[in-house]
Amino acid sequence: MLENQKKNLIIVNPIVEVREANGSLYEEEKLQELLRMFFKKYAGHPTLYIIDDCSATKELTKKKDMLSELAFSGRHAEQSVWVISQRYNSVLKDLREQTKWLCMFYTKDRDSFDNCLRENDVIPTLEERQRIKEELKKKKHRKLILKTDQPTDYWLLN
Repeated sequence: MLENQKKNLIIVNPIVEVREANGSLYEEEKLQELLRMFFKKYAGHPTLYIIDDCSATKELTKKKDMLSELAFSGRHAEQSVWVISQRYNSVLKDLREQTKWLCMFYTKDRDSFDNCLRENDVIPTLEERQRIKEELKKKKHRKLILKTDQPTDYWLLN
């Protein structure tokens, strides 16, 4: 018998700012409190966090915080994190080191692209990396999927 288990989806966009008469609802500490509250509330329940535009918030890219804790400990509480960013290098290194899957589009930011491929060491040769970069350039929505968990693999999709 299959158990009907509720699944949760939490989408956070750190740059959305809502103003009230008494000030802004967005503050870095409030974001951390919110993530901590969700982590505790949904521990043990399948939960997916989608953190949108992580690179736009300097606080999320420079220090260890609740986002790092979710990446490190979330799987033990049945919680997963997806981070969406326009720049790979803007994502906190602690988070990047926990990555199991990556989806990349062509970027003019050469350093981000090269660092991503170097850090994850999935594509074996420099020639193959360059070929893939050229292929990504040719078609706007073409993407590179990297599976960084062992056994590693990659796919170039249209």
